[in-house]
Amino acid sequence: MIVLDANILIRAILGRRVRELIESYSQRGIRFFTPDVAFEDAHKYLPHFARKRNKPLAYLTAALEYLRSMIEPVTPELYSVFETGARQRLHDRDESDWPVLASALGLGCPIWTEDTDFFGTGVAVWTTRHLTSRRNDPRGRTGGWRRVPTGAALAGFVGAGFELGPVPAMPLCPFPSHQTTRFPPTPSSRSTSASHVRMI
Repeated sequence: MIVLDANILIRAILGRRVRELIESYSQRGIRFFTPDVAFEDAHKYLPHFARKRNKPLAYLTAALEYLRSMIEPVTPELYSVFETGARQRLHDRDESDWPVLASALGLGCPIWTEDTDFFGTGVAVWTTRHLTSRRNDPRGRTGGWRRVPTGAALAGFVGAGFELGPVPAMPLCPFPSHQTTRFPPTPSSRSTSASHVRMI
């Protein structure tokens, strides 16, 4: 399991490299998560990115919907429990990123990010370059990803999958499996609320 920050989600919407990494690892059983607010932020700013990158809004909307099939949302019921600790670790940095760090703390897994604010917060951090090198390992290893038993994680949240970091020894309800779809799917309408996203 690994938690994506908001900018990685945006990169996956706008470009191919990150999206293909997510596809590749998902096919190998790796599970991806991001706070629900990251999806809301991405949806909110799609028109901005469409204008900035001169891409059809429908295409970016379809890309976001496609990524929802591989990236599971973390709800406030989990990450809000870790808000205080996450904010303390991000003190004098960008505290608005606290839902990402809180999600990683709750799940006991690393963060995929290019943001140096997460370095030194006590959570393992992986960059796109690191994940690319692992995927291209000629021996076919996932390098550091290890299987965890179904149901081993935080009470009331997600269970089975792979870990890059320590596995918390706490009971947990299994999370529904995601479906794999082909890109681009037919866009669907979803209601979102505004929060914060760092522009890239």
